[in-house]
Order: sequence, then C-alpha cells, then structure tokens
Amino acid sequence: MHHLRYSGLPFEAQRAAFLDIVSADPLLAETLTRVRALALPDWLVVSGALYNSVWNHLTGKPSGYGIRDVDLFYFDDSDLSYEAEDAVIRRASTHFEGLPLPVEVRNQARVHLWYPQKFGQECPRYA
Repeated sequence: MHHLRYSGLPFEAQRAAFLDIVSADPLLAETLTRVRALALPDWLVVSGALYNSVWNHLTGKPSGYGIRDVDLFYFDDSDLSYEAEDAVIRRASTHFEGLPLPVEVRNQARVHLWYPQKFGQECPRYA
C-alpha cells in the first residue's frame, strides 16, 4: 500500500519525510511562516493540521482536506490572566487574516485554570 511507504523506516528517515511533507504543504508552509513572525514564546503547531496534512499527502487528497482549524499552542507563564491570553488571541486573529483555515491560539500555561470546569477533572499546572 502506497500510503504505508514510510512505515518501517528508521526514525530519522520518517522524521525527514514528515518535515518534507509539512514543508511542501502550502497551507502549513504559510501558517508556519506567519507563526514564526508572530514571535510567541515556546510555540508549537499541533494536532489535526499536522497529521491530516500528512495523510492527505500520503493518500492523494488536496491540501487542507478534512482540516477544520490549525491549533497553535504557546507557553507564557509571565501573565496567567485571561486578558493576557485574549490579547494574544486578538493579535493572532489579525495576523492570520486571509488564511483559509482559522488558527486557534491557546496559552498552555493557563490550562490548569480552565480545564477542571470544562472537563470535570483536575489538571496539573504545566511548567
């Protein structure tokens, strides 16, 4: 099966293939360029945008197929207020204007503050 062509390869070969696929995807390439320019501390693009882009490539689907948004996490524990995170979200909203998918920005340093109310269980503070 063609979509399994990288399975069984050594980690470094799989890593190189992953980076090549992500770099060649126009949606992710533009998003990553803009994320770098946003200059958030300790940021990561995570979740569906990455794995769906890889699956799209491996299965011949178009860029962006099945992707609802791009999740952008950052870690800034210098100000854990909602207002500080909201200011970053608003700045990012303007910064990512024109992309075909919304970018959801969240400060991982604040997860322990909202997680229990949303999911009904405690979450340790990330460090």
